[in-house]
Amino acid sequence: MRNDKNYYDIAVRNLIVKALQELQYEEVISFVHEKNSYRFIVDSNKFYTFEAKLGAWDNIQINQETLKYYVLEIEKSLDIGEFLINISSHANINDETLSQYIEEANQTLFSDVKILKNLDRFESFLNLDFQQVDQILPGHTKLIMNKGRIGFGEEELNNYAPEFGQSFTLHWLAVKNSLLLMGVDEKLDLKSLYTHFFNDAEISEISKKSNFDEFILLPVHPWQWNKYLKIQFYQSILNEEIVDLGERGRKFYPQASLRTLTGVESCAYDVKLALSILNTSCVRGIPHKYIESGQKISSFMEQIVLNDRKLNNVRILKEQAAFAMPHKHFQGIAKGSYRYKEFFGVVFRESVSKVLSAGESAIPTAALVLKNEKNSFIFELIEASKVNTSEWLSLYFHNVVIPLYHLQVKHGVGLVAHGQNTILVLEEGRPSGLIIKDFHGDLRLSESSPYRQDEMGNILEILPERYLIHDLITGHFITLLRYLSQLLEEKNLITEEEFYQLLGKEVQRYHFELGDSVSEDVNLLKPEFEKVLVNKVRFEMGYSETEQRLKPLLGKNLKNPLVGGIHNE
Repeated sequence: MRNDKNYYDIAVRNLIVKALQELQYEEVISFVHEKNSYRFIVDSNKFYTFEAKLGAWDNIQINQETLKYYVLEIEKSLDIGEFLINISSHANINDETLSQYIEEANQTLFSDVKILKNLDRFESFLNLDFQQVDQILPGHTKLIMNKGRIGFGEEELNNYAPEFGQSFTLHWLAVKNSLLLMGVDEKLDLKSLYTHFFNDAEISEISKKSNFDEFILLPVHPWQWNKYLKIQFYQSILNEEIVDLGERGRKFYPQASLRTLTGVESCAYDVKLALSILNTSCVRGIPHKYIESGQKISSFMEQIVLNDRKLNNVRILKEQAAFAMPHKHFQGIAKGSYRYKEFFGVVFRESVSKVLSAGESAIPTAALVLKNEKNSFIFELIEASKVNTSEWLSLYFHNVVIPLYHLQVKHGVGLVAHGQNTILVLEEGRPSGLIIKDFHGDLRLSESSPYRQDEMGNILEILPERYLIHDLITGHFITLLRYLSQLLEEKNLITEEEFYQLLGKEVQRYHFELGDSVSEDVNLLKPEFEKVLVNKVRFEMGYSETEQRLKPLLGKNLKNPLVGGIHNE
């Protein structure tokens, strides 16, 4: 029986292996290839050694159990802080950034231990519902420090982090509507919205404290209320522009993203709330840019899907209402940190359960790489589907990758398709559809989009086609499929070469059915793509929060494994 120390040692090994793999991929560090192994030389006295092979994307794939660390030729135990100090000179990390990066690492490991313990409990993943799966996701596959959650301590992690499995009640406020930015679907009656969160008696009680004609009821995260809102908006509270209604209504579970919450009992809406903690690449407030237009973007996406037969298996989780209260002082400070301008935001979005039909289930696509020592989710799904691995993958590519690609090719619309905002619909274990969500910043248009001159062209960010296609290549292929193809090969289900040949064939079939030529900038079958770097950005930019979020960097070009097989020996 493992204890916490055993789990911690496993988590440290996993994290160092992940760091070595990602930093090699991002050209930050390099290894010496020896006869039967690789060596990362820190200096003349220290080195790490391991067995590995090269994967389809010219990425190192390390056999975790073979990783060893030596100082003066004596094997030492693995230590995350020592490892990060060891790489700092190779990665050009200054001391200030290094200290905060070690803090993020320790925060990540604390939660990784809990996730490993959770995963070990399961003999099977098949019977878990969407929320249960979401709560055990191990975090962003590509970002090394994927559960930094700077601002949370142990108590907050226990109360508000998904892997700890706690539900909690939201804190509700009545806010004077004249002070709010808002975007509400014209078909949505706000009073009917409240019935999804309160019973009749609670609504009656609230109405005695707040005039519904002048005030709007909004939930905030209880941590955000106590840490920031109660103090930073104190003047507005004293002026009775904000009325504190306390914690009340139904309970919610946090999703993997922390700031999106799902009802413990089935609820038509999920709630996305500002949460001013640093997690992965940025502070997780709610940007105000799309508050007034979020429901318009949702309707825009819904119309695209409804009017394009090639997208008939795609569903939209619509953002039906969004609100934000700008802070009257912070908002006007042009070069102040974005965190102060995103304190108070709320998005009401349709829940997954609302769009599923009888006989269907759904999982975040990120769940496909879930595994423990006994089992892997992908193996169980393929086994339950009664089709072979190639057939299952072809269904996945047809129902997930091709619709995302079609949105780019035909509509010039890109969704940053990481594994949490792309949701796989399953029937009897087989991929049958795609649900997409989260349009606040994760949706963009290409310069050639037919909608660029419409209202959406004034709302959404516009990118060149060659950059927008990375919402699929980097967002989905590198961030998810790279790990899925490796896992399937490790389980002897299919080789990486066969995996990408299947994907290439599905893309070729789509090109044939389309009948039109595909722009070279967006063509998934071109021989090379730019390599996008996300971890290296933190080392170069540090933890400065001035003005805006971190922007990725580019590395050398990647050879495309969808054409011509695997390029590495």
